[in-house]
Amino acid sequence: MIYFEAEFDNGGSICCRGKRLPTIAEANIFCAADVKINGEVVSVVEISAEEANLFFDTDNIDAWSIFK
Repeated sequence: MIYFEAEFDNGGSICCRGKRLPTIAEANIFCAADVKINGEVVSVVEISAEEANLFFDTDNIDAWSIFK
């Protein structure tokens, strides 16, 4: 399992998890609900589990969708 940060047009970002790193086009589809609020995904960067826990709310991580 990997973690990645998807950054949006508006400067905001979210943390996601997946089996592999998505392309920007794939991230726009995977994060469609967030794209409606924040604009298009402009970058996707793999981050460590430690960074995910440090910079994002991961309390509910077991319920997160997994990009495949």
